[in-house]
Amino acid sequence: MPENDGVLNVTLLNALNVPTSIVIAGQALPSGVGGAVFALDVVGPGGCTLPTPQAPTAGGQISVSNPPAAIDNTACRMRSFVGETDPGQSRTYTFAVKPGTYLYQSGTHPQVQVQMGLYGALRKDTAGPLSGSPAREAYAGVPYASEQVLLFSEVDVAQHNQVAATLGSATPSSWQAGHNTTLNYAPSVFMINGKVFDAVGLQDSDTSSTDFSLNVLPGERTILRMLNAGLTSRVPVINTKRAAATDMISHWSVLSEDGRPYPAPRAQYSVFLAAGKTSDVAFIVPRNVDLNPASGRTLSIFDRRFGTDASAATGLGGAVTRIALTEGQTPPSVGGITGGGLVATQGVLYTRTLNATGAATITLDQAPAGLTIGPTVVAGETSSAVINWTPVDAQADKSATCGTAALRHALVVRANAADGRSTNRTFNLSVTDVNDPPVAANDNYVVTHGVLNVAAAQGVLANDRDPECNPLTAAVSGTLPANVTFNADGSLGYSGPQPATGSATYSFAYTASDGALSSAPATVTLTVLANQPPVAANDNLTATYVRCGALPCANQPPVALTGSRDPLFNDRDADGSLNPASVVIVTQPTRRIAAIGTAPSVSYVAGVLTFTPQLVQNRPVPGAYSFTYRVS
Repeated sequence: MPENDGVLNVTLLNALNVPTSIVIAGQALPSGVGGAVFALDVVGPGGCTLPTPQAPTAGGQISVSNPPAAIDNTACRMRSFVGETDPGQSRTYTFAVKPGTYLYQSGTHPQVQVQMGLYGALRKDTAGPLSGSPAREAYAGVPYASEQVLLFSEVDVAQHNQVAATLGSATPSSWQAGHNTTLNYAPSVFMINGKVFDAVGLQDSDTSSTDFSLNVLPGERTILRMLNAGLTSRVPVINTKRAAATDMISHWSVLSEDGRPYPAPRAQYSVFLAAGKTSDVAFIVPRNVDLNPASGRTLSIFDRRFGTDASAATGLGGAVTRIALTEGQTPPSVGGITGGGLVATQGVLYTRTLNATGAATITLDQAPAGLTIGPTVVAGETSSAVINWTPVDAQADKSATCGTAALRHALVVRANAADGRSTNRTFNLSVTDVNDPPVAANDNYVVTHGVLNVAAAQGVLANDRDPECNPLTAAVSGTLPANVTFNADGSLGYSGPQPATGSATYSFAYTASDGALSSAPATVTLTVLANQPPVAANDNLTATYVRCGALPCANQPPVALTGSRDPLFNDRDADGSLNPASVVIVTQPTRRIAAIGTAPSVSYVAGVLTFTPQLVQNRPVPGAYSFTYRVS
């Protein structure tokens, strides 16, 4: 699995006659597929319900002497750790995978499905390939140059035959409970990577299908990733064939168990692999060892618990493998950058030479925008290529003036051998900033009521910027219109006449300065609007008087109406605010009863409407009174 992927999506297509699923030992259960499946049998649909626990046999509290009544679970058992994929269907299982070596396997009816072959190896590195090196990193601080997976497994032939006889039919009606126990499990075939050691002897001429070659680099770490998919424990042991008594290797270093690295490797001759367990071991061939195939350097690994094929006539076979160690070719390497350092200057051509050893071509995996590389020049074992780059303002490091994180540009250089081998190396380039002029933007303001006051925070500099984040000041460029004020902090104002109708436009230019350089002129436009008349809305107001019996009491004072009972409360002015002092009473209210008593009246002063109704014998006459007013 790629080291930079945090999520593994596995789409399982089930071509079996029974449900199945997938889990990864040592990892969290997959997401999005549901939980454990309980079922009545090993092949039918899931969904049965476990019995409800019963009360203690003798009542009261549960104790050792008073246990709960027995629960009959035989009719409903957990068949799968996770949601299943039905026969003929597909389903995606999502895992969050950590670095390490893991065994993936069926999560359904594992005592049958796992030991019958539904398993495999998964590995994920911490990092790789490492910059300037052929190595990858298995775990933090554990680089390696080569690796080999050794997957131990086994077969109980008798049990496989029983399962095939009961669950192998494609007709569901013929399914039976099957041979679903491993109590009498007795494997008789032992394999490494799915193959049995089938040589007739242990001489070099006795070849086996489990033999293979492994290219290693002397002095570099080689990792053997061991996994046990069987149901019995295995103990792989190292044994080396030496051409001289003091060379080759005599032990390995155990790096991890179940994907969890040790704080420090352990030097051992063997490693214990319990059922379902994984372990990574490593060895380093000394640099002075000749790994020419003619030297016959062989690393033999066998199971110390005698995982051999009992049916083999010679008594050999089973979990034995011989690894012929051959020297891998040293990959090309990226050297340094000559012609100067790793710091460029904004707007200045940056030319450097890239160097490599053993490379037919030098290419770029990653480079900042605008950087180009020339053709590779090969001279024996050394190679070179020239890069050119003229950085722009956006690529300059402005951390000193803007207080931001330092800006660096990754240049990933790859050295490529003619046979396809390659390594890369990363260089971090920086660009020295050169002061650039500020950038000023046009501004537009609307003036109502002939007055405008704009604070600095909303002034002309608010939408201007300086590439180096320096503070800015503003200066008029040209002539400032009459009635306009303008300040260095960008604040401005207007106080002058309004047009009779429509609008009038005033404009002027200004520049923004960072103290050293000034921007190109920007334009400020003031649109002065003509005064718009307010809109008065009708009001329904209520004046309440004290009653003496059926009639209002005599000699009551006028009523003052304010707040929400102010006639101006629901009036609006589109371009400003209403002036209470401008209120004029156009028509006074009329008498409710003609020709007698005193006439009603209203007055409006400083936001207070004073109402006096018609009075007859000094008593208010109830009823509706209307008047009109005007406001500006």
